[in-house]
Amino acid sequence: MKEFAEVYEEVSQGKSVRVYEMADFCQIAPQSLYQILNGKRKPTSRDLVLRIAEYLQLRPKEREKLVNSYFMTIIGKDVYIRRKSVTNFF
Repeated sequence: MKEFAEVYEEVSQGKSVRVYEMADFCQIAPQSLYQILNGKRKPTSRDLVLRIAEYLQLRPKEREKLVNSYFMTIIGKDVYIRRKSVTNFF
């Protein structure tokens, strides 16, 4: 699983993205959003990630991939993988 910034880069390929417009849509400071998208900061909430996905008009699988990468970024790759394997077990 990849970090949030890496997955964002993948799902935003070929889309016309303007950070200032996205920041306004997501109700976040442009500088903060820029840092999040470049991997210098972690996304602040799941809601922010969902607003980014809505702005990008992502398909359901892409949105799920972006949200999963958010959780992996927040809790760490090892913990995320362990939790995912337990969830899949049940």
